[in-house]
Amino acid sequence: DLMARAKSDPLVQRLANVELFEGLSTKQLDAIASAMRERTFAAGDTIIEEGATDGRFYLIDSGTADVSLKGTVVDHLGPGDYFGEIALIDNGPRTASVTATSDVRSLTLAHFNFRAVLKDNPDLVQKLLVQVCRLLRNTEAELYT
Repeated sequence: DLMARAKSDPLVQRLANVELFEGLSTKQLDAIASAMRERTFAAGDTIIEEGATDGRFYLIDSGTADVSLKGTVVDHLGPGDYFGEIALIDNGPRTASVTATSDVRSLTLAHFNFRAVLKDNPDLVQKLLVQVCRLLRNTEAELYT
Protein backbone atom coordinates (compact mmCIF):
# COMPACT_ATOMS: atom_id res chain seq x y z
CA ASP A 1 0.00 0.00 0.00
CA LEU A 2 1.59 3.23 -1.24
CA MET A 3 0.02 5.46 1.43
CA ALA A 4 1.27 3.24 4.26
CA ARG A 5 4.73 3.11 2.68
CA ALA A 6 4.81 6.88 2.24
CA LYS A 7 3.88 7.46 5.86
CA SER A 8 6.76 5.21 6.89
CA ASP A 9 9.20 6.54 4.26
CA PRO A 10 11.12 9.43 5.81
CA LEU A 11 12.41 10.59 2.39
CA VAL A 12 8.88 11.02 1.02
CA GLN A 13 7.94 12.89 4.21
CA ARG A 14 10.95 15.20 3.87
CA LEU A 15 10.22 15.85 0.18
CA ALA A 16 6.71 16.92 1.19
CA ASN A 17 8.38 19.71 3.22
CA VAL A 18 10.26 21.08 0.18
CA GLU A 19 8.45 24.27 -0.80
CA LEU A 20 8.58 23.47 -4.52
CA PHE A 21 6.96 20.06 -3.93
CA GLU A 22 4.15 21.29 -1.65
CA GLY A 23 0.79 19.91 -2.72
CA LEU A 24 2.18 16.92 -4.61
CA SER A 25 0.53 13.57 -4.05
CA THR A 26 2.26 10.74 -2.20
CA LYS A 27 2.58 8.89 -5.52
CA GLN A 28 4.29 11.91 -7.12
CA LEU A 29 6.64 12.37 -4.16
CA ASP A 30 7.45 8.66 -4.30
CA ALA A 31 8.36 8.99 -7.99
CA ILE A 32 10.75 11.84 -7.14
CA ALA A 33 12.21 9.90 -4.17
CA SER A 34 12.83 6.86 -6.39
CA ALA A 35 14.96 8.97 -8.76
CA MET A 36 17.21 10.30 -5.99
CA ARG A 37 20.73 9.03 -5.30
CA GLU A 38 23.02 9.24 -2.28
CA ARG A 39 26.09 11.50 -2.41
CA THR A 40 28.55 12.07 0.40
CA PHE A 41 30.96 14.92 1.03
CA ALA A 42 33.83 15.33 3.49
CA ALA A 43 34.14 18.35 5.77
CA GLY A 44 35.56 21.21 3.70
CA ASP A 45 34.25 19.90 0.35
CA THR A 46 32.42 22.35 -1.91
CA ILE A 47 29.03 20.81 -2.63
CA ILE A 48 27.98 23.50 -5.11
CA GLU A 49 29.88 26.50 -6.44
CA GLU A 50 28.30 29.92 -6.95
CA GLY A 51 27.83 30.51 -10.70
CA ALA A 52 28.19 26.82 -11.68
CA THR A 53 25.46 25.07 -13.66
CA ASP A 54 25.05 21.51 -12.46
CA GLY A 55 21.25 21.37 -12.15
CA ARG A 56 21.14 19.19 -9.07
CA PHE A 57 18.86 19.29 -6.00
CA TYR A 58 20.27 18.28 -2.61
CA LEU A 59 18.51 17.18 0.56
CA ILE A 60 20.85 16.89 3.56
CA ASP A 61 20.35 13.60 5.39
CA SER A 62 23.14 14.06 7.93
CA GLY A 63 25.89 16.59 8.54
CA THR A 64 26.16 20.36 8.25
CA ALA A 65 27.04 22.89 5.58
CA ASP A 66 27.44 26.65 5.13
CA VAL A 67 25.82 28.72 2.39
CA SER A 68 27.94 31.63 1.19
CA LEU A 69 27.47 34.51 -1.23
CA LYS A 70 30.64 36.01 -2.70
CA GLY A 71 32.64 34.42 0.15
CA THR A 72 30.39 35.57 3.03
CA VAL A 73 28.53 32.90 5.01
CA VAL A 74 24.81 33.74 4.96
CA ASP A 75 23.21 30.54 6.25
CA HIS A 76 23.91 27.24 8.01
CA LEU A 77 22.27 24.00 6.87
CA GLY A 78 21.70 20.69 8.62
CA PRO A 79 19.68 17.49 8.38
CA GLY A 80 16.37 18.02 6.56
CA ASP A 81 17.55 21.24 4.86
CA TYR A 82 17.70 21.37 1.08
CA PHE A 83 18.99 23.50 -1.77
CA GLY A 84 19.08 23.54 -5.57
CA GLU A 85 15.38 22.93 -6.22
CA ILE A 86 15.15 25.76 -8.79
CA ALA A 87 18.14 24.33 -10.69
CA LEU A 88 16.07 21.17 -11.21
CA ILE A 89 13.78 23.17 -13.46
CA ASP A 90 16.03 25.69 -15.24
CA ASN A 91 19.54 24.17 -14.84
CA GLY A 92 20.60 27.81 -14.30
CA PRO A 93 23.67 29.16 -12.53
CA ARG A 94 23.98 28.67 -8.77
CA THR A 95 23.18 31.78 -6.75
CA ALA A 96 25.38 30.70 -3.82
CA SER A 97 28.08 28.25 -2.79
CA VAL A 98 27.46 25.46 -0.28
CA THR A 99 30.42 23.98 1.63
CA ALA A 100 30.32 20.98 3.95
CA THR A 101 31.31 21.94 7.51
CA SER A 102 31.22 18.29 8.62
CA ASP A 103 30.88 15.02 6.75
CA VAL A 104 27.61 15.28 4.79
CA ARG A 105 25.34 12.53 3.50
CA SER A 106 22.87 13.91 1.01
CA LEU A 107 20.19 12.62 -1.29
CA THR A 108 20.36 14.27 -4.69
CA LEU A 109 18.35 14.53 -7.84
CA ALA A 110 19.89 15.58 -11.15
CA HIS A 111 17.83 17.69 -13.56
CA PHE A 112 17.95 15.01 -16.27
CA ASN A 113 16.55 12.42 -13.84
CA PHE A 114 13.90 14.92 -12.75
CA ARG A 115 12.92 15.45 -16.42
CA ALA A 116 12.42 11.69 -16.77
CA VAL A 117 10.13 11.75 -13.70
CA LEU A 118 8.16 14.62 -15.26
CA LYS A 119 7.84 12.74 -18.55
CA ASP A 120 6.45 9.69 -16.72
CA ASN A 121 4.15 11.84 -14.53
CA PRO A 122 2.69 14.57 -16.78
CA ASP A 123 0.22 15.71 -14.07
CA LEU A 124 3.24 16.65 -11.97
CA VAL A 125 4.19 19.40 -14.45
CA GLN A 126 0.95 21.32 -13.90
CA LYS A 127 1.27 21.11 -10.11
CA LEU A 128 4.89 22.32 -10.24
CA LEU A 129 3.96 25.25 -12.49
CA VAL A 130 1.25 26.32 -10.06
CA GLN A 131 3.69 26.03 -7.16
CA VAL A 132 6.40 28.02 -8.97
CA CYS A 133 3.85 30.77 -9.65
CA ARG A 134 2.84 30.77 -5.98
CA LEU A 135 6.47 31.07 -4.88
CA LEU A 136 7.02 33.91 -7.37
CA ARG A 137 3.97 35.78 -6.08
CA ASN A 138 5.19 35.36 -2.49
CA THR A 139 8.63 36.69 -3.45
CA GLU A 140 7.09 39.67 -5.25
CA ALA A 141 4.84 40.38 -2.26
CA GLU A 142 7.87 40.38 0.04
CA LEU A 143 9.75 42.75 -2.28
CA TYR A 144 6.95 45.29 -2.47
CA THR A 145 5.77 45.34 1.15
